[in-house]
This record gives sequence, C-alpha cells and structure tokens, in this order.
Amino acid sequence: RECRIARQATGCFTEQPLYVVAEKILVADETLRPGWEIEGTTGYDFLNTLNGLFVDRSRRRAFARLYQKFANWGQPYESLVFEYSKKLIMQVSMSSELNVLARMLDRISEQHRWSRDFTLDSLRDALRDVVSCFPIYRTYLLSDAARAEPEDEYFIRQAISTAKRRNPATSASVFDFIQSVLLLEDPDGITDDQRAERRRFVLRLQQYTGPVMAKGVEDTAFYRYYPLASLNEVGGNPQRFGVSRDYFHAKNAARRNDSPHSLLATSTHDSKRSEDVRARLNVLSEIPAEWYRALRLWQKLNRDRKADLAGVETPSTNAEYLFYQTLVGTWPIKPMTGDEHETYVARIQEYMEKALHEAKVYTSWISPNTAYESIVRNFIRAALDPAPGNDFLNDFRRFLEKIVHAGMMNSLSQVLLKIASPGVPDFYQGNEIWNFSLVDPDNRRPVDFQVRRSLLERLDTESQENASELVTRLMNDPADGAIKLYVTSRALRFRKARKDLFSRGTYLPLRAVGSRQRHIVAFARTLDDRLVIAAAGRFFTQLGPGLPIGEATWRDTTIPLRKGIARTFRDLFTNLPISASARAGKLALCAAQVFSHLPVALLVSEEETRNA
Repeated sequence: RECRIARQATGCFTEQPLYVVAEKILVADETLRPGWEIEGTTGYDFLNTLNGLFVDRSRRRAFARLYQKFANWGQPYESLVFEYSKKLIMQVSMSSELNVLARMLDRISEQHRWSRDFTLDSLRDALRDVVSCFPIYRTYLLSDAARAEPEDEYFIRQAISTAKRRNPATSASVFDFIQSVLLLEDPDGITDDQRAERRRFVLRLQQYTGPVMAKGVEDTAFYRYYPLASLNEVGGNPQRFGVSRDYFHAKNAARRNDSPHSLLATSTHDSKRSEDVRARLNVLSEIPAEWYRALRLWQKLNRDRKADLAGVETPSTNAEYLFYQTLVGTWPIKPMTGDEHETYVARIQEYMEKALHEAKVYTSWISPNTAYESIVRNFIRAALDPAPGNDFLNDFRRFLEKIVHAGMMNSLSQVLLKIASPGVPDFYQGNEIWNFSLVDPDNRRPVDFQVRRSLLERLDTESQENASELVTRLMNDPADGAIKLYVTSRALRFRKARKDLFSRGTYLPLRAVGSRQRHIVAFARTLDDRLVIAAAGRFFTQLGPGLPIGEATWRDTTIPLRKGIARTFRDLFTNLPISASARAGKLALCAAQVFSHLPVALLVSEEETRNA
C-alpha cells in the first residue's frame, strides 16, 4: 500500500514509474508477495543464493563434525535460535514491548468466555514462545482485511505448530487462541471496538517479530554459531551448507519472470562480511581435513597465549575458531608494512570485541566484561606478533597461500554471475577491487576512489592494444585487484549497451559434461537474435595447482549448446574467437578454450557482433 502511494505521488513529476525496491529480508524460500507494487528487494536473497554456489555441499557433514570437535559445540542451531537467542532479546532489550503486547492480548482474551480464564503470565509466556518460533521476519496483515492472506496464514500456523511442539507443558488452547487472533478469526458477538483492538494487536505484533528476528538471529545467534562464517549473512542460514546449480538457475529464472529489476547484491552497508571475504572463506568448504589439521596446530601454538579467568580458559575455543576464520577471510594479499600491520591488528581486535558483545556469552554491550575483553585483545596481539619466531603466524601464512588464490577466483566468478543474472547488479563502494572488510564500522572505512579511477583508465588503454595479453598479465599478478575491476567494468559496459537483452532476455541454464563438470556454472541470455553466454568456474582447490585455465585444468569438459544457439562467439574479456564443435553429434563449447585465459567468460555470438 505504501509503495503504491509513493508511485502515485511521483506520477506528476516523471513519465517513468518510480523505481522502488524494499529492504525485505526473505528467509529460506520465502518469496515477495505478487501484489506488491515494487521491483523487488535490495538483494540479500540473491547474495545468499549466489554465495551458496561456492560452498561445497558434499563436505557439509565433515564441516559440522570438525566444528563440533574443535569448538566443543553440541547445541542444535534451531535450539540456539528458538530457545536462547530470540528469547534472550525479548527478555533483555525488548521486554517492555512484549509486556505491552501481552497486556493487549489479555484484554482481548476477556472478549469471549472460552479465553477469559487465560492468565496474563500464561499469555505472555505463550506469546514469547510463538514469537521465538516465527520462521520469517514478519507477516503483512492489514487492519481492514477480512482474513489472513494464504502466505501469512502459512507462516502463522507454522509458528504456532512449532511453539506447541517445543512447549508440551503449555496448554494447546492458549496457542490456539493466539492463532485465532493472528488469523483474524473473530468470535461471534464482539463489538466493532473489540474487533479494532484485535487488529491493533496484530499490527503491533507484526512490528515486533522483525526486530526480534534481526536482533536474535543476525546479532546474537550468528555470533555464537559459525561452522563456516561465510554463511552467517543477513537472510542466510549457517546450516544451509551451499546450494545446487539447479537451485541457483531456478531462482534466476523465477526472478526473470517475477521481478526482473530486483537488485542483486553481494556486499552492502549491512552485510556481515564483504563479498571477497566470503569468497575466500568458502574455499574452506573444499578442504575440511586440511582446515581441521591447521586449526589443531594453531590451537597448540597459541595455547600459552591464553589466560585463565575465574577458572575459564580465555578466549574460549569457539571464539578462537571465529578468530582464525576472520584472519583467513581478511588477511591482506600484499605484505604489510609495520604501520599497516598495527592497523590490521587493531581492526581484528575491534571486530572480535564487537562479535563477543553481540554473542552475549561472556560480555555484552549492556554489561561489558572488561577483564574478558582485555584478555582477548592481548591474545590477538600476541598471536599476530610479526616477530620471525612466531610459529603460528608463519604456519598461518603458509596455509593461506592456497586459500588466497582460490578465493580471488571465486570472487571473479561471483561478480560475473551477478552482472549476467536477471536483475540489477548492485555494487557497494570499494568493492570494485579486492575488499576484505568485516561488518560495520569496518566496512565504512574511506574508499580511495582515485586509485580506482587511475587503475580503470590504465585498463581501458591497455585492453584496446591486446586484451588477451592484458588478461594474462593481470592473472599472473592479481594482488592489486585490477583483474576484478577489469571483469567488472567490461561486463557492466556490455550490459549497459545490451540493456534489453539483460532486462528482458530469456534465461537458459546450460549444463557441463566431463570430468570437471561440477566446477562450471553457465547460462545463456537470449533476446530475438541476440545471445550471450556467461560461464564461471568454482571449487578451484580441487582443480590442481597453478592457474585454473587451459586444457591441463579443464581436460575433457564441455558445455553442450541447445539447438538454435549460435556456434561462433567472441569472449568479451580476451576478445578471442571461440567456436563450438561437434561432440557426440551435438554442438558443444570446449571448457579449455572458454577458460583459456580466465576462469570466467562472457561469450557474445559473432552474429550479434556483426550486426551491432
């Protein structure tokens, strides 16, 4: 309704409809309501789907085991969210709002003889249980609605059912009463004023469940449970260990049909980690055994840097696990000067202090434990001591060499798939080149745009001379992030020049076959006689040493083409021709040729090139 009013209010100022997207956090498979007059969301749903492509789903159990063993974690994640995090928020920082809602519900219960015997305490407890079990941020019931919409009804019934199951000692009739109020099922004989009071309760509860979800999950549970921290993102679920290519394609196809102008985010002002940090951390999902061996060694090497606080080893192994992941995700590619190292240590100390406050286990924003925090800060400084004899830091650097390169390749694939997918690609400031930022305020640091401008001017000049040679140089020395800026700028300019193709074009998933088929994500966008194919690699540590390019890497793998698709192309990044050939009676692109210089490709049909 508000979006419709905003569109109408701007109608007298412009001939074009107002572009409206909502910062709506879609959880799991929740979708936007079809009746909303908006273009889509700000892109967290896409962020989590795209990120999941680079998490090796086959290693889910191995990762769960290693986290359980190292961090001594035994609590199920659902229990952490429902029984601890959300209820803690309602008990500490949002208790007054809950009390107001409970009193409103108590007055409503007096309206009918079947519910007037419920006590205020029983209603408050049941209401707390329902809110803690709410599977999404909020519902969208209107005050003048005759009944709940099917989507809202589904999630309300799910919350009530879960609350009943988790609280068998509470009478089911209390939950049934709350459900009837939320579903707008009014009893016979109530007055208009009583009905209006029921609606006011529903509207206020809808404004309550969202903050409880945000504070309970994003700002509490995500800082306590993090087997693979790249999954702990706004709208994400740390237990959803990656997504399949089919799921990614299905989401893209649905967006193309339902909300083709929705934003596509990979980093935002509010994301927990930047896109490049997540891309690097995702590499850990490919090597759980190596990661676990490194963790155990680092734990041993840093044991003497811990301290005893009231009989508790500090920092805890769970906090130590987050510390190591944070180092893996953010360690700079280039060697640091002394001052840069000091700045980096301070960044990690500040982040870990914030993480501990948000976790609310040993310290918090409301009740800071300065002794605990001081021990953790000292532990970090000692662990990151740049002295040559620091065995931990020496081994950490050796481990990181393999991670860093694969993470950069993940980032290139990620940015290409974002630009080519249905929707409007969004770029958060500073992410045009490598950016290894954490949650705010770390991601609010000043951005040197002049460095990026100068780098872009150089790339534009050199690409006109010999694009393939430029790509080779950039791939051999990727530390400055020029290769990411090159892929980003070239793909965005092409998209701008073919905006109809990307905004209205058909979305066609393409499969790969051969020994490296699981390492390729590809799709085509077509409109009339125009065609472009986006192809990107993934799971790079499993492709062997060296750059993930050429025949030595991609071997016999091909990308079969559907009937009617062009057979000759030119790669946008290298400007090299690429032709499909007959394989088993069908046309297919050779992956070794597609990825001859880069692990990503944007292939433009030669027919379109001639007609352009």
